[in-house]
Amino acid sequence: MPGLEQQLLSLVSKHAVRGILVDSNVLLLHLCGQYMPSALGQKRLAKYTADDVSLISQFLARFARILTT
Repeated sequence: MPGLEQQLLSLVSKHAVRGILVDSNVLLLHLCGQYMPSALGQKRLAKYTADDVSLISQFLARFARILTT
């Protein structure tokens, strides 16, 4: 049985062209981190860092389309 990382990469490659469905909170974190990085670490974004935003950005970049809830 393949490991979790291999399963994730397999799913990403399978659905990369079709796109990804992202919860609006995750999308807002991504957008705030990209366009207002000073907001990270404050109020509702207190528990998130630039590394978190970078990880989300790298993952979302693998998809042709981003859909939100």
